[in-house]
Amino acid sequence: MNTCDRNTGRRLLAGDLSGRDEEEFVRHLEGCGRCRSWLEESAGDQKAWSAARDLFGCSLEVDHWRSAAPTGAVEAPQ
Repeated sequence: MNTCDRNTGRRLLAGDLSGRDEEEFVRHLEGCGRCRSWLEESAGDQKAWSAARDLFGCSLEVDHWRSAAPTGAVEAPQ
């Protein structure tokens, strides 16, 4: 993909791209600052990004608990 295509970006955000289409769009994003900026703006405002970072951090903590404990020995905190 060599051209900017916001429809593809919208489909990426919605999780509607096939693996191949997603790979192509990601390669396009690596070289296209305009599309990266548009995608960041479209993905959410600062409050949404902050919430995503908080959620991602909690997810990492749960994954750590699960991987560090023997199977069935400790439940991850809720």
